[in-house]
Amino acid sequence: MNKRQNIISELDLISAASNFLMVLIRLVSINLNSSLENLATRDYRELLNQNEIAFLFGLWLKNRHQKTKEIVEISQMCDKVHQLMNDLHFAIYESVPKLSQNTTFEELMINSSQLQETIFYSGTGAYDYQFMDYLKHKYKYDLEWIKKNKDVDLSDFIAFYSSLRSILKIKLNYKDIPKDSIEIYSIDKNCYIFKKNPEFLKIINLFSIKDDEVLNSDLNDIGDLNEFALRPIIDTANKYIFPFPYLIAETMFQSPFYWMKGDNTYEDIAAKNRGTVAEEIVKTELLKIFPCEYVYNNVFVNINKATRLTDIDVCIFFEGTLVMFQVKSKMLTQLSKKGDLSQIKMDFTKAVEESFKQAIKVYDRILSGTCKLVDENRKELINVQSIKEIYSICIVLDNYPPLLVHSRVFYHDKESVPIAMSIFDFQVLVKYLTTPLMFIDYIKKRTKHSKTIVTDTELSYLKFFLDYEFKIPENSDLLMLDGDFGQYFDKHFYMQLLDKYESQFPNFVNDIGRNDGCFCGSGKKFKHCCKNQLVKTGS
Repeated sequence: MNKRQNIISELDLISAASNFLMVLIRLVSINLNSSLENLATRDYRELLNQNEIAFLFGLWLKNRHQKTKEIVEISQMCDKVHQLMNDLHFAIYESVPKLSQNTTFEELMINSSQLQETIFYSGTGAYDYQFMDYLKHKYKYDLEWIKKNKDVDLSDFIAFYSSLRSILKIKLNYKDIPKDSIEIYSIDKNCYIFKKNPEFLKIINLFSIKDDEVLNSDLNDIGDLNEFALRPIIDTANKYIFPFPYLIAETMFQSPFYWMKGDNTYEDIAAKNRGTVAEEIVKTELLKIFPCEYVYNNVFVNINKATRLTDIDVCIFFEGTLVMFQVKSKMLTQLSKKGDLSQIKMDFTKAVEESFKQAIKVYDRILSGTCKLVDENRKELINVQSIKEIYSICIVLDNYPPLLVHSRVFYHDKESVPIAMSIFDFQVLVKYLTTPLMFIDYIKKRTKHSKTIVTDTELSYLKFFLDYEFKIPENSDLLMLDGDFGQYFDKHFYMQLLDKYESQFPNFVNDIGRNDGCFCGSGKKFKHCCKNQLVKTGS
């Protein structure tokens, strides 16, 4: 076995311990939990990321029934597992071709190990409540199918998740419970929340793992399918355990698409609906900045009545500037996560490259005035003679964390890099680029510096623009932005999401009775648990 396989084999052995779940809970507490005040200042290089923690949960799921000797020193084992995960990261790097005088860029960067590393070790790509923001819109045309086939309502998904997060926040911040205790993440099945909202139990059933299930037998490497990422709720005899809330939000956002994809009679309808809502979401966001007369969708580029060059999903035209948005509903496939180079290229092509080529092929026609921009009835929407400059952006509906890195890698030898981002990054841009002129200025400068300013996240670009307007030091050919720039939004943008979804929680439980099972899930009656705490915290 190579070093990478040896490390995973050692983690397999450790994860079979009868109390390894306690190690995992402690790792969650150390690496994923943070006060709001510290979100923008944490050193993420020293922490395990979401994918690493999920992989460890997957190994536990694979090996938990072996129940080998109990781990005595939980803290020491946490340190050991953390070190093994660091060693695993270095082992992946060791399989990347070494830099030498003769090493080409393609050999160094466009290879299976390097690109798999960019996928597994990238950030989350979205805040959990952003999944809730877009959940109902994403499936607005599929609600009937979801209700009929899964007997759930997506409004209940949102209520369930915000309730869960509110309960965890109260436990973490106000309850006298050790921060690395399983109790923090556990909710008794007799909890008032489930009594009041029996529909929550249907949701839990969709995304939970039973004690007796044997799963993840084929999880042998970081890119393998991990059942825990699909069902991150643990169903025990008397309680439910929710150790990884973010994964719950993410899988609730993604799963309905896969449910519908499995229905041969509905698959094509779901795909069509998916494309439609992607365009609607982008237009809805743009209307927060631009008056409606500047925003268009379903625009066709025609040379004449018989010849259509392409179509533009969404665009804005403002003071001589046309910005085209080509919107795709493409996500990374499982083969890409396993490091399959051809599949990674294919996923990128479908998410970005096709959109980019579709946009730029009409630049000359538009600027030369030899085409028309019309609606489906051939009515002219924008006079091309008034267009002075054009920019394009590729928007991806789903989460694609390494999108920026892959754009730079696959376009390293081109004159410019496509501007590509997820809808989640786009939502943050819209929140902070508050005027049409500011938005246009960002797009112009972001495009101009696509090769001269380098970073791994769109939010780092955004913060650099807000602080420095993309001005680079004199006599500099290349500026590299640390990912810390984007952490600003971890606090300031996320705080607004928390307030939106969690501020109403006290009203949600205000009719709880003294003898009901406490909403915090402790298993105690409300009168003996959080009766006074709820009033005191106001959350």
